[in-house]
Amino acid sequence: MRATIKDRSMKDEAEQTFWHDENLPYIEARSACNSYACYEKHTHPTLSIGVVEEGISKYHHQRFSKTIGSGSIVIINPEEVHSCNPKPNEHWAYKMFNIDPCWLAELQGEMTEGVEKYAPFSVVHSDDKFLYESIRSLYHFLLARNEVIEKEIRLIQFFSTFLHRFGGAEFKISDSNGNKKLQLARDYIADNCTSKLSIDQISKASDLSGYYLIRAFKRKYGLTPHAFQLDQRVNLSKMMLKSGMNLAETAFAAGFSDHSHFHLCFKKRVAATPRQYQEQVSGKAY
Repeated sequence: MRATIKDRSMKDEAEQTFWHDENLPYIEARSACNSYACYEKHTHPTLSIGVVEEGISKYHHQRFSKTIGSGSIVIINPEEVHSCNPKPNEHWAYKMFNIDPCWLAELQGEMTEGVEKYAPFSVVHSDDKFLYESIRSLYHFLLARNEVIEKEIRLIQFFSTFLHRFGGAEFKISDSNGNKKLQLARDYIADNCTSKLSIDQISKASDLSGYYLIRAFKRKYGLTPHAFQLDQRVNLSKMMLKSGMNLAETAFAAGFSDHSHFHLCFKKRVAATPRQYQEQVSGKAY
């Protein structure tokens, strides 16, 4: 769910956007543009990660105080007192994620031996250019019309990188049954490729953690779980097209969200449109 609020009480019209998806209850996002709004010192029950995109801001943290600007990243652990405000009479723009520490603690535990609850970050500010662009890219990806499983994969990939950079996490080796469990995951995706799958569903079906599933699945099969699912959908759609099913019915039956998504995924993998393929294999188009 996305809500955009325009505040005309400011000198110039400020725009704030709040995003939340009921399928991803552990994260919410917001952005502000052309904002003059100031905040008193406060706390959040979540981990907060934000980037400054425009303007100059005074960042106060209970362990840190600094003037920051475009390209800066702030990292605020749950319940840490902080404020971040633009210079007087000047506007700024930023993006912010609020993440449930319980969800992140599970990821920390999957990546690092001995971690059983949320481990706070010692870093509260960074100018890491790669991470800055990754945060902005993740924000736009979450707000776009991508499938839930794509967003889950992107979130786990991002926070895995984040933990490697700032949390000292190391990839743990799976047990000796890892390959068998990965095969279970692969079979489950193939058998249910037309459904809207989530990483949680695949993890439960294969008895693998989400973090290990994403990392190990791609390492073994060369594709992420979702990319493999799309591949299976395209292969299924080719059989349907050969049988004479029309394009719209094929897109729906193969599990694609709409015809344009079907067209894009098919062309990327076949180097031809569904219509071109059907004309060649059946001698006529539907």
